Amino acid sequence: MAIPFEKIMNSSQYTFYIGKTKKPFLVHAAAIADHSPALNALIYGPTLEANTKSVTLDDMAEADFIRFCQFAYAGDYNPPPPALVQAATISTGSEWANTNRRDDFMDSSVHSVLPCEELPEPTYCCEFNRNARNRRRKASFNNISFTPEQSRELFVDSCKPVPNRCMIEDYTPVFLAHARLYVFADKYGITTLKVLCLQKLHQTLVKFTLYTARIGDILELTRYAFSDDNTPDRKDVVDDLRRVVFKYMVSELDTIRKSEDFISLLEEGGPFARDLCVYLLNERE
Repeated sequence: MAIPFEKIMNSSQYTFYIGKTKKPFLVHAAAIADHSPALNALIYGPTLEANTKSVTLDDMAEADFIRFCQFAYAGDYNPPPPALVQAATISTGSEWANTNRRDDFMDSSVHSVLPCEELPEPTYCCEFNRNARNRRRKASFNNISFTPEQSRELFVDSCKPVPNRCMIEDYTPVFLAHARLYVFADKYGITTLKVLCLQKLHQTLVKFTLYTARIGDILELTRYAFSDDNTPDRKDVVDDLRRVVFKYMVSELDTIRKSEDFISLLEEGGPFARDLCVYLLNERE
């Protein structure tokens, strides 16, 4: 439920010192405290932070805190735009070859890096899955549902992620912004923000075209999501961020498995490699 604006504006101010530089952010106490019992105790409880009306979060990036404040005041947040990869780092391999059409979705920001007349014609590396197994995997990911009463449906309905339009758009910053904000929300028990982050990430992944050159974006998200430093590794309960990322990985496994970086991820071991082995073994039964 949205916090009354009058209550926010009439509340006292509270200072957050963010990041390694401890940059101060002055916010209204009610805008933050009412989102979870943990934050309420931090700001109004019998704590040193409540007495000094300040707290230091040196493990949080400034941009992530700004997105949290955007959510706290307005109920929604904006992810960063994708990064543009330099032309010299793009391979002119099979993704660019043997195509019959120009990519109609190239925009002016891309043209400024790679002029249209110099671009080979791209093809989408993620083709339609023709067999039943892959269709089932894809449907399982696309149909992930979230608890309606926990979500801010008004904002989610208006959330229309911009799909990537070519292989030079690096979506790692977009994916990780959603994931980091989810981890922050999980730490402080901000349920509505957790669900919103998952929904935004899910919608972004549904719209994402998995070029071979962009598999690394997905692998970075997977490493983050399956790190014990970010999400808990429990035996009987799967963290929701891990669940979303894992289902996406499985849905695109036929494309991702051809990547040497994916093989390196498996060689690292850890929770993702374990969960993938268990999934594939169960699928064969």
